[in-house]
Amino acid sequence: MNDIKIGILTFHYAHNYGAVLQTYALYTYLRRQGYDVRILNYHNSTIASEYRNKLSYEYGLRDFVHVRHIPKMIRSILDTKAAQADWSRQCNRFERFIDEVILEGDTLVLSAKELEKQKLDVIIAGSDQIWNPELTGGLDAVYFLDFNTEARKIFYGASNGKGSVPKEYADYYHRVFSDVYAVSTREKTLAESIAKVCGKDAYHVLDPTLLLDKKDYTQLLLPSDPVDKFVFAYFITEDDVMMEIAQYISRVLQIRLIELHYYKRRDLKGHDQGADLGPKEFLYYMDNAEFIVTNSFHGTVFSILFEKRFYSVYKSDTRKDELLRHLNLRSRHINKCAEVDLNEEIDYLDVERRLKELRKKSETYIKMALADK
Repeated sequence: MNDIKIGILTFHYAHNYGAVLQTYALYTYLRRQGYDVRILNYHNSTIASEYRNKLSYEYGLRDFVHVRHIPKMIRSILDTKAAQADWSRQCNRFERFIDEVILEGDTLVLSAKELEKQKLDVIIAGSDQIWNPELTGGLDAVYFLDFNTEARKIFYGASNGKGSVPKEYADYYHRVFSDVYAVSTREKTLAESIAKVCGKDAYHVLDPTLLLDKKDYTQLLLPSDPVDKFVFAYFITEDDVMMEIAQYISRVLQIRLIELHYYKRRDLKGHDQGADLGPKEFLYYMDNAEFIVTNSFHGTVFSILFEKRFYSVYKSDTRKDELLRHLNLRSRHINKCAEVDLNEEIDYLDVERRLKELRKKSETYIKMALADK
């Protein structure tokens, strides 16, 4: 065991498959290297408020004033009631995973002031969009490591969701990064922007989920009986084109279609919806799917890690483009049903070779950032 004590700051408490699994991945990777690691249980109040167990109706004060808004209010009430039971199960599964797997029972929430008192050698902030003020209710100084600590400050795979340093925050970035030992980002363009604006070396690294292999995720699952073949459609956002593609593939392969939506949709009556999945259940469906259709970055990642036939459905997304291009999987990006080719095979031996090369660069950054000065 390495004597270096590391604390990780990220969106580990968000009920989002990518958020909790990237936390698990970085934590597991560093533990495997022999470091003494723990997740620092700080919560940004804006993000935490998004994941209450009870859904609320989606209407405002003006809806009570205008009679024509009444049908909308009724639909909102009915939609919420239809989704509530699945949402509660999803919340409970996420909370159990976060408490037991991510925090390992250390569930005491830390304030910004309490973070300053932690006896640590290194604090790593990232991955995820920890610098995105639209998510955190304005810039959150904690995720910029802008607080007093004797620990070495490092960023791994951080993002602001923009791909560059916003002009209005350039001075803040410049000041904060002058006190940071090593910076790496999830997007190549953001790393280049930081280097230009802040005069600070910044590295482009893999999302933490890609530091691990399939077996590192499937070890979280309990043995289960074999299931009938199915297509798994994971919607990070609702998309009619993606639905059409998933339904077409299901019809052609003559196997059932299971859909994962953020909320259970009342208008999709008769659809096989899984809106109550926690992280373990998500991994189970990814592992057992015959074919995956998704518009999610992490859905794309786990399709690749689990060596599945898949399509990543989207119009424009630099992050997905970079991943698929580096792994020679650009043909898995489609945006209309006519582009589906079920005869095309994926050479996962070539994909694994390319992925190993990318991992080496990210692992080199981690070793450099944690090495003795």
